[in-house]
Amino acid sequence: MAYEFEDFLLGMGFKKIENCNRYSRLGTTYGIKEEDMDGYYWFYDTDLFSVNIHDFMVKKDMVVSHRFLSDTEVVATSSFLKTAHGECLTPYQPVNDNMVFVNFHENYTFRFLLHGGFPYFSVGVEFKKKFINEYLAGNFNISPKKIKQALQNSNNSPIARDIGKLVDQILEYKSTTPGSEIFYEIKVKEWLRLTLDQYFEEDNRLKLSDIDETALDSVASYICDHYASKISQDFLCQIAMMGKTKLKETFKNKFNMSITEYIQRKRINVAEHMILNTDLSISEVSRSVGYRSQSRFTQLYKKYTGSYPSEMKKCRND
Repeated sequence: MAYEFEDFLLGMGFKKIENCNRYSRLGTTYGIKEEDMDGYYWFYDTDLFSVNIHDFMVKKDMVVSHRFLSDTEVVATSSFLKTAHGECLTPYQPVNDNMVFVNFHENYTFRFLLHGGFPYFSVGVEFKKKFINEYLAGNFNISPKKIKQALQNSNNSPIARDIGKLVDQILEYKSTTPGSEIFYEIKVKEWLRLTLDQYFEEDNRLKLSDIDETALDSVASYICDHYASKISQDFLCQIAMMGKTKLKETFKNKFNMSITEYIQRKRINVAEHMILNTDLSISEVSRSVGYRSQSRFTQLYKKYTGSYPSEMKKCRND
């Protein structure tokens, strides 16, 4: 059984490395050392799923593009991004450290922008049709549609903390004794269990009315347009036509985070773009996104990206 993406790796310039001890020898390791990228790609492949590791240094900005065909065996990939600086372009979504990123292998072209001067390190699971359509649907009475919805729902979700623990276990595992393959099956099933648990727990929450959905979208749009200003919760309540308690509860129900965190994430996403693409000083960036205190800005930047602003700026200038 050939790994579905080996030709893609070869096309990018990766070469197979025999007897590599960097990762588990149950899998296969490819390496690359080119002008724009230097590092490794590892995978462990079965007829139900694959596990992969991306571990490389991106030397200059590059767009990775891959056309997923309609006859692909992989339904979706769920990845934990330990270190990442870039954006998914189709559909657009910024990515950052310690997040779950999900993409579906439908009949479309996947495009991803990687920023130069930064490492990219992720561990992912490729869920195959046989696993979702036959094994799971047949043994647990969960429809493929529900499984796909659960995977989509896990994209950039709070389960990242638990998935991150699984990823650390996968990275540490090097055994090649008989039966070692069971380890990966257990971890993949645990990955999916966490995904399904979150989905069905959220599904059981109070459903929002169409009016509330529209009101919350208006609040989110206002925040996105005025993120650098001091945003009054009283004014957000007026926009939503809700009381403070209802707004807090329904906003968190819809966006999986508090209003404060939503504002902070928006500011830090914009700040990251400024640091990577402008010559503004860190203090200027801090003020531009609404923080008078540079220390507070630095603290939040580290929290949401995994790096300090000074580290990002240094990498950009190197």
